Amino acid sequence: ADLSILLEWEGFELDGPRDGHLGIGFDRALEAVTTSALAPDDLDALIVAAGRGPVRLAAGADRYFRLERWQPSAGSPCSVARGFGVIAITDGRVRIASENGCALDAVAGATILAPYAAGRIEIVGEGTVLVCRPPAP
Repeated sequence: ADLSILLEWEGFELDGPRDGHLGIGFDRALEAVTTSALAPDDLDALIVAAGRGPVRLAAGADRYFRLERWQPSAGSPCSVARGFGVIAITDGRVRIASENGCALDAVAGATILAPYAAGRIEIVGEGTVLVCRPPAP
């Protein structure tokens, strides 16, 4: 991937020593890696239960990005607040309709970019939809 530090690359079609460190060198890249074991409480803090709407990720993640999980079902659409987001459909078939009149049908595996100008988003159908957002202002 072009946005990852690779610690293992065997079996991938890439030159790990050349491309596995985002061009910053392994010494610098490995400063982001913790190699010590986590205490049980620290490990538990990384586990998040599934929910609907805003989802709390591991402590500290909000300063980098936010995640919302929406699960519309028959007769129960979801209304997503206005704001930039990358929408990923991970399960099912849904219709994404923006406040400004744009609409499209999407299935699992689809990714959609929602600009702020789209306004509020309505999700109708059945499935699981993730909305990835930038840090809170």
